Amino acid sequence: MRLDLTSLFGGYSATRPVSVGLFAGGGANMAWDNGEACTLKTHGYELPYLWTEHKLRAVGSAGVDANIRLSDRVSLGLELNAHIINDHFNSKKAGNADWMFNALAGVRINLGKTRRAKTVPATVVVPVQSAEQPAEQRPITPDQPGVRPEVKPEKKADRIREDIFFAISSAQLTPQEQAKVNNLVAFLKQHTSMKVTLQGYADKGTGNADINMAYSKQRVAAVKAILLNAGIAESRILTEAHGDTWQPFRENDKNRVCICISE
Repeated sequence: MRLDLTSLFGGYSATRPVSVGLFAGGGANMAWDNGEACTLKTHGYELPYLWTEHKLRAVGSAGVDANIRLSDRVSLGLELNAHIINDHFNSKKAGNADWMFNALAGVRINLGKTRRAKTVPATVVVPVQSAEQPAEQRPITPDQPGVRPEVKPEKKADRIREDIFFAISSAQLTPQEQAKVNNLVAFLKQHTSMKVTLQGYADKGTGNADINMAYSKQRVAAVKAILLNAGIAESRILTEAHGDTWQPFRENDKNRVCICISE
């Protein structure tokens, strides 16, 4: 069993440079032959727990590890551990369990595909038109003899707002929230003169000021990355991170949000 301390206190992040954890577990130790101890016995050493052939005993293990991310594919692993086993393990009588301590280091290389952000096909924003228009504003239709249809210039687009909500201690988008971002992408592609402001927040009911400010920045960054990947110019994207200094919603959980407003 392993407890990821970094994710516990700082939230999950696939790109975190350093991850630290605690682990503990149990198993079985199989030992064959005990020739060295048997030889010592013949030279007069007192070994009250001397055993021969093979033995199977329970063993416990615990320790701390650290993973240092060098790149998407390569990371350095460090580990300190301790193993505890029955006092009979070394054939000597000590009156307490036997211990083994280890320090390990290794390199991890990820082969094959690396992680990829899941994309959802963009949906098209369809402007809502009024069911009725005054007679003087109705376009001339082709069925009127001898008159061509009137082509009117496009009206200035209305503003759009999308509230992108997140789970506690997270900056990952669910498919439902991803669809909202796709609506925003479609709108910005349709109205190329408009910009969008991304305002990141965190709820005041959990965490602390520093952690919540970090989450608000991560939530803004997650939405901005999708817009950039969709081809929206960075010059059209304005970002603000407010942490928990201001709560836009009365309901605590809704303040884990990135509010997107066009202008």
